[in-house]
Formats: sequence, C-alpha cells, structure tokens
Amino acid sequence: MSKNVLIAENLTLRFPLTKPASRWRMLFGNNDWGDYHEALKNISFKVAKGTIIGIIGRNGAGKSSLLRALVGLYPLHKGKVLRFGHVGSLLELGGAGGIFITGRQYVIRWLRMNGVSKNEMSRIIKDVREFSELHNRLDDPIYTYSSGMAARLYFATATSIDHDIYLIDEILSVGDAHFNDKCWGRIRSRLKEGVS
Repeated sequence: MSKNVLIAENLTLRFPLTKPASRWRMLFGNNDWGDYHEALKNISFKVAKGTIIGIIGRNGAGKSSLLRALVGLYPLHKGKVLRFGHVGSLLELGGAGGIFITGRQYVIRWLRMNGVSKNEMSRIIKDVREFSELHNRLDDPIYTYSSGMAARLYFATATSIDHDIYLIDEILSVGDAHFNDKCWGRIRSRLKEGVS
C-alpha cells in the first residue's frame, strides 16, 4: 500500500452571504452569518505518493475552492487537511507581486517566499529564464508581457524548485501548444521522481 501524502477528511467550506453593512461582525469572530453558500460539503479523499488525481466538474462546482482549501488559503467550516510533504501550488497566474515589477523581481519574491537561499537563487533564476523562454524579457515589467508570456513566467517559477505535492488549477490551459507540451513534460518528470 502506498503512503498517503495528502488526506482530506470531511471538508466543508462555506462563504457568508452577508449584507455589506453586517460584514464588520466577521472581523470580531461572529460566525452567525445568516445566509451562506456551501461551496464544499463533506469531501473526503486520500492521495497516495506518486499518483495523480483529477477533479472534474462544471463551472462553479467548487474545484478551485477545493484546491485553495487544500493549500490552506480558505479556512474550513468543518473537516481537516493533512499534508505530508512540501506543497507547491499553481492556482492562478501571479500571486507574488503586481504587474509593475519585472519578471526577475517576481521570481526573486517567489523564491524568498519559499525559503530559497541566496546561494541557490542565481541558478534557479537562470532555469526560469531558459524554461520560460523569456530570456532578456525577464528584466521587463510584467505588464508588458502577453498573457502567454506571463503564464510561462508563473509556471516556470512555480516548478523551479522541487515539491512533494503539486496542486494545479487550470494554469496549464494557458499558452501555446509548444509551451503546454513543455509544461506537461516538466510535470511528468516530477512524477517520475515520486511527487503527487
């Protein structure tokens, strides 16, 4: 039996449907929201080391909310998530800064947020520069990038260091066929190393 690296137990996620005038109550821990939207209800599953799990559903079914709850970005109403290993998430484009910083500044911020030492940074920045195919454009502000260029930057950065678990939302659907194949190649190589 394979060792589980991610366990979700009875995940329930609720979003309050409060009137703007009543939202201040949430700041003081008042959970009496009245109406709410239940995005997830009693979701349980286990992910074994080295396996891929796909989540399929219609728009608004809660797929992205589930991934954000697994990462810990959304607080659960009920249930728990157990993670056994370092988690890398590719949930949305960006996340480590605004569009007015350069691609290089984005990579450096992301690496700092993930605890990468200064000694490793230059090697990883070079890898991101080459994998993303941005080359000299890495030093340009992100707002000058096309959406495909930005997606290449974000994917190359998020996969530049090894993780035990990758939680991936629809980011791989962005970009041209060549880069999409390249992304899946990198994901497959990580899977051969036993990531989930």
